[in-house]
Amino acid sequence: MLLEAMRLDWAFMEAFDAPAAPPFDPASIASAPEDAWPAATIVFDPSVRPVALSWPLHETRAAIRAKSAPARPEPRDAFVVVWRGRESLHHAEIERDAFALLEALRAGAQLGAACEAVARATGADVAELGPKVGAWFAEWTSRGWVSAVRL
Repeated sequence: MLLEAMRLDWAFMEAFDAPAAPPFDPASIASAPEDAWPAATIVFDPSVRPVALSWPLHETRAAIRAKSAPARPEPRDAFVVVWRGRESLHHAEIERDAFALLEALRAGAQLGAACEAVARATGADVAELGPKVGAWFAEWTSRGWVSAVRL
């Protein structure tokens, strides 16, 4: 648990020190044809730091920062993203599949290939992922995680 706490804390430090990036411009994809999306690459803000945990230590950290006495966490998988917003550091827990997609995209995979890899890993149909990917992308852009989409 201590090693994971250190990894989480390091993610916050890296997010704080990351260089700034221009905000995402939704107009840049407004006229994109649907058939261009599988080859799209997503550029993330440099402060975005995904952290896979075996303990929900982000909840413990939040409780400590709120000056409340946290309960001892019970082990469970938690997929957390740390990032720097305009005025402060943030974190959010996301679904396992969203985390896997985020990791693949951050590694430079094209959107179509990344979705196929997540579908293979989870046993889901790629078509079933479509609506989820759209919702995840909307969430990621609203939080400032995406800085560009290259079509």
